[in-house]
Amino acid sequence: MTKEMVFIGLWLFYYTMADVLLVEDTDIQVALLERFVAGRHEVVGTAATSTEAIELADATAPDVVLMDLALEEGSGIEATAAITDSQPTTSVIISTVGLGTDTKERAMAAGADAYLTKPYSSQELLETIDQVLS
Repeated sequence: MTKEMVFIGLWLFYYTMADVLLVEDTDIQVALLERFVAGRHEVVGTAATSTEAIELADATAPDVVLMDLALEEGSGIEATAAITDSQPTTSVIISTVGLGTDTKERAMAAGADAYLTKPYSSQELLETIDQVLS
């Protein structure tokens, strides 16, 4: 995680540039998320399965994991639990189409720090990343 400085007119802003791991099993969603975080954060990897997510998190030690719950192979909740166990300083943001109360509770119990319901804007994603980093 690095601190970046930006001048806008006469104003000086500081923000934290985080290493982000994207866990999403659809290519179009990965491309969209990469565009959302480009310039503000560094994407250190993308994973399409829970196994890949766990392995990449162990290899890259990201600051933030954006975790889709509905993966074709494996469970986003199980991957969240494994990642937060092995990488306790990593924040996990759940990203899913629908998040029922039971699913939300299980995700938070597994170690998730926040959640976003699809569809969401780049601004919502960046604000949520900032929130979990603070």
